[in-house]
Amino acid sequence: MVLDYIESFSKEQINTLTLFSDSQTALGILTLNWKSDSYHQTINEIKGKIKNLNEHGFLINLNWTPGHANIKGNDEADSLAKEAAKEAETLAVDDIVFTKQD
Repeated sequence: MVLDYIESFSKEQINTLTLFSDSQTALGILTLNWKSDSYHQTINEIKGKIKNLNEHGFLINLNWTPGHANIKGNDEADSLAKEAAKEAETLAVDDIVFTKQD
């Protein structure tokens, strides 16, 4: 996750970062406290990392960018996000424990 990567920097190297997302829902959940019926663990992890970075002097800006609008880098980011989501789904299934109830 990009926030893990940012934690490896010192605030002297970089202290302000702007992250772009084409998901208005994700940005609303993270910045406006919109409610979500799913992904609670991921949402809490992201919020915690942003809070930790802020407490260590980093300023994180979250901005919306339109999707599928030929904006440089957005198509590649979208592709990488879809690939990561597929991997996450696969990992989640492997972690499920099944038990038989009599």
